[in-house]
Amino acid sequence: LTFELFPNTAIVTTHSLDALVTDSAAAATAIATGYKTNNGMISMLPAGAVLPTILEALQDAGKATGMVVTNTVYDATPASFGSHWNTRGGSPFIAAQLLERNLDVLLGGGRDQFRPTGVEDGKRTDGRNLMTEAAAAGYSVVTDRQGLESAPDSKILGLFHPSYMNYQLDRIFLGTAEPTLAEMTAKALSVLKADDDGFFLLIEGSRIDHAAHAGDIGGMVAEIADFDDAVALAHRFAAENGDTLVIVTADHD
Repeated sequence: LTFELFPNTAIVTTHSLDALVTDSAAAATAIATGYKTNNGMISMLPAGAVLPTILEALQDAGKATGMVVTNTVYDATPASFGSHWNTRGGSPFIAAQLLERNLDVLLGGGRDQFRPTGVEDGKRTDGRNLMTEAAAAGYSVVTDRQGLESAPDSKILGLFHPSYMNYQLDRIFLGTAEPTLAEMTAKALSVLKADDDGFFLLIEGSRIDHAAHAGDIGGMVAEIADFDDAVALAHRFAAENGDTLVIVTADHD
């Protein structure tokens, strides 16, 4: 794997405050903020304090920002970098915060919480259509691989599934038009590299974890291969540009 050839290795702790086994929310909060919190909390402390994230800090410093995942964009790991909520279950609120965060790139699944109930696959109960709001705010809003490829290299919201994006091994049977993690990464880099002040990009091969939970070894291997393609692409970008740091980690490995 590409990251096995990286020159430096470090160890970080991502344990939670209240449980022996850490969940994605507490673990991602540890990585994104440097603070430990209770399981299920999204970049907040149990007493209610909001924890600034590395994404927010670099955005405040004038850098472009983006997130690319294969689960829902509002799931625990991306949520912990771009939002704050007292439970990872607050999907409608997290989705709204991610739009308000004004990221340059947001790609993944989770279309259901960006549309109101009654509009295609929408599940929002507050009547808001975040996809329409994003388009009005200047985003290219896309829902399939072709849309991703043809979109200009400017602010982009890509939501390729109502929920989690499909497993790599399932896509050929389902005939989906979902991009791979590497394809989403390539688009994100094309958009973000235009900022002369630099950028921060979170890339998550999210469904490795889901396949592992299911005991699906073949599926897990395929998801790791998809993740490694994205890592290789990011590593080549860093080698060619000379000023980019690539960190590969697991949230609760």
